[in-house]
Amino acid sequence: MGLLQYVGPMIQFGPAVLVFGETLRAAHLVTFGLIWAGCAVYGWDSWRRSREPVPA
Repeated sequence: MGLLQYVGPMIQFGPAVLVFGETLRAAHLVTFGLIWAGCAVYGWDSWRRSREPVPA
């Protein structure tokens, strides 16, 4: 559920820039990239932990 909450703002971000011509500054791109990099690290760690054997 945590990662899915980032999809809504991304769906709003795309049309705002592409359709409505909102200004896209370098700071926005850096922030956007850092947020998704954090999501990738979180998702990778969750995936890695799910693959570990369960101790008996």
